[in-house]
Amino acid sequence: MPEHVEHLWTVLCQDVSQDGGALTLSRLIDMVLVPDLPSEPALVPMACSIASQWRRNLEPGCSLSERILLEHPDGTRVPLTASTTIDLNTRHLACMVSRIEGIPLRGPGQYRFVVQRRDREDAPWSDAPPTAGLWVPRPDQWPPPAGK
Repeated sequence: MPEHVEHLWTVLCQDVSQDGGALTLSRLIDMVLVPDLPSEPALVPMACSIASQWRRNLEPGCSLSERILLEHPDGTRVPLTASTTIDLNTRHLACMVSRIEGIPLRGPGQYRFVVQRRDREDAPWSDAPPTAGLWVPRPDQWPPPAGK
């Protein structure tokens, strides 16, 4: 595994746009309110994007694969994105964006995005350092409406 490559961040957001070298993340999502929260695993419809950024610190360039799992509060991990190739051969920064149409939830609690990487197709996946997560409160834990 190239040690000179580091995962910088992963976030869930409403939308991502790129203009030249600039990246714009719209409406970051760190909490989801679900009125009828499933107790069994279920895909909760929610069109959004998950974006992650990687940095190459040294020469030479390289490429690696990334996939993102969602870790449920009980430790169960489920796939959130398919494996994607990150090309850092000619750039020092790379941002990977995946559009998702739902999030596989099961009950309230703190969910965590687990970003995994590998440098060869036959290599095992390894976890990148921990990153952001997603809080799913019970309906009775919801904040009061604005102005109350």
